[in-house]
Amino acid sequence: LNWVKTHSNFGSKITQELLDNYVLNQDSLTPAAFNRRIVALRAFFVFANIELDLPANKPRKDVKAYTHLLFTQDQVQQLFEYLALHETNSTDGLICSLMYYDGFKLEQMCSLTWKDVSTSELWMREKPYRVSTESTRWLYRMMAQMEITMENINPDHFVVQGRLFAHTRRQGMNHKSIWRHYKVILQRSGLYVHNRTILHLMYSRVLHLLEAGTDWQTIGHLTQHTPKGVEGLRRRMRRNFGWSE
Repeated sequence: LNWVKTHSNFGSKITQELLDNYVLNQDSLTPAAFNRRIVALRAFFVFANIELDLPANKPRKDVKAYTHLLFTQDQVQQLFEYLALHETNSTDGLICSLMYYDGFKLEQMCSLTWKDVSTSELWMREKPYRVSTESTRWLYRMMAQMEITMENINPDHFVVQGRLFAHTRRQGMNHKSIWRHYKVILQRSGLYVHNRTILHLMYSRVLHLLEAGTDWQTIGHLTQHTPKGVEGLRRRMRRNFGWSE
């Protein structure tokens, strides 16, 4: 960068026409992606003393464009009723329950092992958190289908390094396979919406807690967010879903 700053002829190679063509090629990007690139270019041009006209940042989409991705309480009830009545494999129900009631992230679900389950009768996660009653029920239902109990769990005998979620004997579930299961569930239950991801279950839970008057400290505890993570969650709820306190 210092070399760029000291060579004044460098800026002459970047013409306004070249810049306009570049901006035109980026026009199909989302406002957030477009603005990131323009801000980076603007900072670079200021550093290199290049005087060219850059376009203004694109305004963000209306937050109402994202609210339809959240689940209403009736839709959440419909989802879990479908899982309870029509799903023979309780793994899907446990995944949705961990995401909605406990705020588990995909990385945490992919790394869960049977050793985590056998550690405590209350099924501990990261201290001082414990999983919800709803998720515990789904866990026991899955264990009943596998004909095992808390007393005879042997983590060393399970496949894929003791993974709790595994779809083959040699491969545990990853981000893509969990998302694939979730997408099929939504399609069969009639709740599928384009771009509705499994994270929207967690955001829906936060919104339902806020509407019930729950404070942010309790929400952070229920959704496994640190105090710093709660601040980021508050910003996302305001920015993406229009929540006003």
